[in-house]
Amino acid sequence: MGVDLSVKRLGIKFKNPLILASGPAGFGFELQQYLDISKVGAITLKTITLNPREGNAPPRLIDTHGGIINSIGLQNPGIKEFLDTIAPRLKEIKTIKIGSIAGFSIEEWNILGEEMDKIKEIKAIELDLSCPNVKGKKIWAKDEKLTQEAIKAVRKSTNKPIIAKLAPDVTDIVKIAKEAVEAGADALSIGNTIEAMRINIETGLPVLKLKTGGLSGPAIKPITLARVFKVTGALDVPVIGIGGIMTWEDALEYAMAGASLIGIATALMINPQSPLEILEGIESFLRQKRIERFEEIIGISHRSGF
Repeated sequence: MGVDLSVKRLGIKFKNPLILASGPAGFGFELQQYLDISKVGAITLKTITLNPREGNAPPRLIDTHGGIINSIGLQNPGIKEFLDTIAPRLKEIKTIKIGSIAGFSIEEWNILGEEMDKIKEIKAIELDLSCPNVKGKKIWAKDEKLTQEAIKAVRKSTNKPIIAKLAPDVTDIVKIAKEAVEAGADALSIGNTIEAMRINIETGLPVLKLKTGGLSGPAIKPITLARVFKVTGALDVPVIGIGGIMTWEDALEYAMAGASLIGIATALMINPQSPLEILEGIESFLRQKRIERFEEIIGISHRSGF
């Protein structure tokens, strides 16, 4: 029995639901020698800011039980260098490309939206509203008003689909998700990393230079999975589920909770072939269940199950 893994959302047909989430995959070029990117549904490129950023001082990455804490700090070449040297090469990445931007002010969000709008290879724009590891930067997604202002600024500058990347560690994610959609977001990414830290007991000092960073990996999966379930139960909006997806079973849980698309991040750092293994597992499961289309299981937890 053939299985159709394709997903159509945002006016885009994804060959399968897997998206390489922003960060670990870089701009795709670095990963190509380890993974055939053409076999995944899409890649969300590394987040771009208006000006170049060196990122935070090291140490800025540390392991912990069930995950990794990073404090990279949005290291990137800035929008001008991105447009000049990276955007012209994006056609080498043979899958759908989603741009990612982060503004430090409303004006920056507007400019970044305008610049990303010019790039033909970029089919949608993700707004990183929730990065927890930049000193002095607002976490836009933790405030409904700020979330709306940022999305409206980008909405004015582009007709491309906008994906709002929300923070999982907020009091009421459904409320913020509704505000994001009302402001013009076409889809949501849930979620980002969760603020975390480790302390070196020999020195009594935080391990990371910035003191805290963002926790990713298996430890956050139950948290972000619940957020996906709550949002998709309250809103009819495409959701990219991200957080601790290491196996095909994890991916299926997110789909059943209501995620239309599945973001792979930390797993890539451990095993670059993990997306292909996850796809193989999903296909095998659907075949075993005699389900012909992946779309049929999206949100099944909100219905009657199998």
